[in-house]
Amino acid sequence: MVLFGWQHWSKRVDYEPGTGSKQLFPKMHLETCGGPLSSVRTTVELQNNHIGKGCDRETYSEKSLQKLCGASSGSTDLLPASSASTNWTASLVTDSGRDSDLIFRFDGHQAAKIPDWVVPQNLTDQFTIATWMKHGPTPGLRAEKETLLCNSDKTEMNRHHYSLYVHNCRLVFLLRRDFTQVDTFRPAEFHWKLEQ
Repeated sequence: MVLFGWQHWSKRVDYEPGTGSKQLFPKMHLETCGGPLSSVRTTVELQNNHIGKGCDRETYSEKSLQKLCGASSGSTDLLPASSASTNWTASLVTDSGRDSDLIFRFDGHQAAKIPDWVVPQNLTDQFTIATWMKHGPTPGLRAEKETLLCNSDKTEMNRHHYSLYVHNCRLVFLLRRDFTQVDTFRPAEFHWKLEQ
């Protein structure tokens, strides 16, 4: 029995970064039905299974990036490695990053509930939120809001004090003013268009 189509190719090819070029399909060939061919067109798509890195993989560790970008030394890591005192990340799916950086995978079904003592109730006039995120389109769920960070009332009203989320290909930051600043005008929402 003769099989037609592409022969001797592997769906998975392991490659270690920095090892130079590698032939993807050294023994692959196309078996045809014997008739004349005028042309053959193929497409090869490469995917990387590491959730935090792609073909443009980051070459700096998280600590190096914080130093390079001038992040405050007094910053608070909201998703630290799980320990006895920081156990809210224990159930999250992770992938190890460069220099043992922790990378978390969120698919809309899990979350981390960060204790009140870690997160400020209201943000001051000067603050920074830093995040590195790989985000792609979500088929069929385009209109749903994907929350990255939210601080809300613990009562039935569930009023958000601040929130960072993705909605309709936009990164949105919501910042409500404190009740003591009712007469002070300032914008409440900031939007950035995401390229994906």
